[in-house]
Amino acid sequence: MTMQSDVRLTRVHYSSHAAHSLTRIAFTTIVLGSLIVSRPVSAQWRIGGFVGGEHESSWSEFLVVGADARLPLTSNAIEINPRVSYFIRTRTSRYQFDLNVIKPLILAQPWRIEPFVGLGAALEHVSYSGAGSTSSTNIGFNYIVGGTYKTAGSLQPFGQFQYTVINEGVNNAVVSVGVHFKLGSSIPVKPAAPPARGPVRK
Repeated sequence: MTMQSDVRLTRVHYSSHAAHSLTRIAFTTIVLGSLIVSRPVSAQWRIGGFVGGEHESSWSEFLVVGADARLPLTSNAIEINPRVSYFIRTRTSRYQFDLNVIKPLILAQPWRIEPFVGLGAALEHVSYSGAGSTSSTNIGFNYIVGGTYKTAGSLQPFGQFQYTVINEGVNNAVVSVGVHFKLGSSIPVKPAAPPARGPVRK
């Protein structure tokens, strides 16, 4: 078998592996999307932007900006969190697309800052410009911890730390702060009707 045939087989195997990975991500997105559609919303959408930095990067390769949204569900105060990050780098175009599940933590003593934790899937695309330009797309997994500053107005500041484990790539850790804007009005959840009471025997 020639070297050219080996390279061709390697490319076919890589393409098949990438297609399989993307199929799994698409399936997960569809399942989460169906959950969103099938369940009533207990609070309004929140959407906004953020700015942050990548841990252990030089100052010239530090800045990260992006968009972040939250859709609360009725079950256990779970939130769906789509998120897009752009890493500002020299001669490099680097994006990360996340689909996370966020769990706000209910404190025994209510406080202005509501902590949260989360997990999610990541899709990172990196392309390098210049001589011998290349690109790569890899999937990953997110671990998240942060807090939301609860306000009565339409603006809600938040901050979070996100660590992403990238398959066949370089892991990243991003600290960011941002502001969410509440969309629409909250839709209260109707409480379940109490069970019917039978006749009282004397």
